[in-house]
Amino acid sequence: EFPVQFDGQLAMLVEDQDEVRNVLRRELVDLGFSVIEAENADEAKSLFESVEGIDLLLTDISMPGSLNGIELADWATELHPATSAILMTGQAKIDHDKSIRHPLLRKPFETNRLVDAIQHAGYVRHKLGHAEGAASNEH
Repeated sequence: EFPVQFDGQLAMLVEDQDEVRNVLRRELVDLGFSVIEAENADEAKSLFESVEGIDLLLTDISMPGSLNGIELADWATELHPATSAILMTGQAKIDHDKSIRHPLLRKPFETNRLVDAIQHAGYVRHKLGHAEGAASNEH
């Protein structure tokens, strides 16, 4: 059992398999997140454009639609620098993809691995945001 540590944060879960999405939604809710869901990147993009304050994007890499999860995560974090992104995959060959800039979880994974990835993603986002903020404060 994990102490609730992400109270008041909003997560977007993007997963095309209903059963997997249901399990992950329960895990995120148990961790304190409010959760909105999408079945593919196209649906997620339109939600991102209409919903404010998404703190976390948890997305599968392989799914139907015009974008894969890597492209969605890059798009979302560029559009909303305050959003952390975590990628999920069941495919072994993706491990060595050097273009991946976000934490990657291999499915299936335990809740503690998810918590670690969320904390890591937040740390990476915070560092990037800090660097950009520091640069923009210099007049």
